Amino acid sequence: MWIPAHKNIPGDEKADIAAKEASTNINIPKIDLTSFKDTARNALKSSKMIHQRLWDQELNNKLYQIKPLLIPNPNPPSSTRRQQVIWTRMKIGHTNITHIHLMRREPRPNCELCNNAPISTAHLLLECPNLTEQRKIFPHLTLKDILSIDNFNYLITFLKISNLYNRI
Repeated sequence: MWIPAHKNIPGDEKADIAAKEASTNINIPKIDLTSFKDTARNALKSSKMIHQRLWDQELNNKLYQIKPLLIPNPNPPSSTRRQQVIWTRMKIGHTNITHIHLMRREPRPNCELCNNAPISTAHLLLECPNLTEQRKIFPHLTLKDILSIDNFNYLITFLKISNLYNRI
């Protein structure tokens, strides 16, 4: 059944004719969809640059010292999920051995191995005198170097021979 919806509306016939002409006119510019992709890509790039600039201002942040560039971290090849978790915890400095006091609502303890300094991942990896022998697998490295993907296997080995692996 046909219902005349636009019957007796002034200008309707002219609007129909103009719409038909516009749909077949080859001189009308087409929307370039790649420009949207470029715009989205540029917005993401700009956002990353702004985030990096803000991160660069965090000079006293312990994470900034380990990871100054905000780029994705690849997982070490041939690593287990447990090893990846341990590596991440060591990088951010939040491990069971260094932060269990927070869950117990206790004051920050000294290193239980030497009792010379407050416990921290940096202390365990660089300073604890009772781990000097085990630390020889990566001598003269900075904290950033020890925690890099290049030294991942050395870190895991160090934690195992120091009996710290299962306490991270």
